[in-house]
Amino acid sequence: KPVPATCSSAPDEDIPVLSTISEQTTVANTQDPPHNAEPITDGKKKKKKKKKEHQPNQE
Repeated sequence: KPVPATCSSAPDEDIPVLSTISEQTTVANTQDPPHNAEPITDGKKKKKKKKKEHQPNQE
């Protein structure tokens, strides 16, 4: 009896997991277009990181 009960729970939990995966795929697709503008933000972020690394070094 416990075996079938667990089996029934497995598929039930699989449904919500699939929903989450679908949502993640949508997010990845939405991040695809802005990916072109990411390099610009990446450069700015990299410069900010360097400045932050210098601050603790000076201290």
